[in-house]
Formats: sequence, structure tokens, C-alpha cells
Amino acid sequence: SQAGLAHRIGNMLYAVALLFPPVFAGIWLSVVIAQGVVWISDSDAAGEISMVATSIVAGAFGVLIVYLISRVMDRRDREANIDQLAVREARHLRRAEEMYESGHHDLAALEAFRSIENALHRALIDRKLRVKSPRASELIPAASQAGIIPHELVGVLHEVRVARNRAIHATEPIPDEDARWLLDTTRKILASIRTEQEEHAEEEEKEVLGDEVGAQ
Repeated sequence: SQAGLAHRIGNMLYAVALLFPPVFAGIWLSVVIAQGVVWISDSDAAGEISMVATSIVAGAFGVLIVYLISRVMDRRDREANIDQLAVREARHLRRAEEMYESGHHDLAALEAFRSIENALHRALIDRKLRVKSPRASELIPAASQAGIIPHELVGVLHEVRVARNRAIHATEPIPDEDARWLLDTTRKILASIRTEQEEHAEEEEKEVLGDEVGAQ
């Protein structure tokens, strides 16, 4: 998404800004080393070569540091975004239940589907998968392709989406049984997404442990 790209660019620029003092220190050090080489070897060429070599090493080190800093900041942003979406998911589901209990079935449908959208978006970010926008038209195909949504629930999820659309344009109240089905189905979809995420996290842990054992 554009917001995610802006965050990554901002993190990279911040990392570059942090490097300005050490970069200037590296340039000064390369000049000092070059002067020392000239004094010891009595050769201007040797001094120039040492200064270029030192500058290259300092530049490569600086690029590595920028990369590492931006990676750490991107990971923190992703984790914060995941936590925020989890809070939104729970809040929308709670509102959906409250709206249903108070008889506002149309609002219950809207809140329930928003909960699903946040859950899908959170699962995609957790897998480091990006979408152009956090809309259902982008989230559902991406999540289905990534295996976040089981094949047997893809059709059900589209039914929930259709029910949400009907609620937006409804001129008559949604029947109680339809609203109850939508809430129950929403809970089923959310539970399936959570189960899939837990299984995916376990697989990643096994891969990491396998790599560590292989390295030893």
C-alpha cells in the first residue's frame, strides 16, 4: 500500500540521517590514514590508494548499517500494525454483537465484516504480503492465494460480503436469523484465520530450529 511504502521510505531516510556523523568521521579517518601512509612510505600514490580503499570500506559499512537499521524499523512498524489491527478486529466484532443484541442488524453486518477485513489484513501483514488497499476486493483474493482462508470458506466469505452489501443498501430490516447466521459465520472465519496463523507460526519456528541445528 502507499502508506506502507511511505513508512519504509521514511525509515530508510531516518537511517541515512543517523549515519551522517559516522560517515563524516570515516572520511576524516581515511584522510588521516592516507596522510600517515604518505609520511611512512613517502609516496603520494600509496596515500591516495589507501584513502580510496578506506573510503570504499567505510561506504560499504555505512550501506550495511542503513540496511540493518531500516530492517529493524520496518519490523517494528509491522509488529505495531499487526497489534493495532488485532485490536480493531476485536473491537468491530464486539460492536457487531452489541448491535445484534440491540436489534440493529444492518449495523451488526457492517461491523462483523469490518472485523473480517482487519483479520485478513493482519494475517497478510504477518506474512509480509502487501495489498494495494485494505479493501475486501484486494484482501480476499490475496488471502485466498496465500492459503490464509481455507478453500471451503472462500465461498462462505463471499456470501458474508454479499450480506454486508445488502445491509448497506437495505430498505427493510435484516431478519434476525440472517443476522445470527452472519455473526456465527464471522466467528467461524475469524477462528479459521487464527488457527491458520498459529500453524504458520509453528512451521516457521520449526524451520528456524532446523536451520540452527543444520548450522551446528
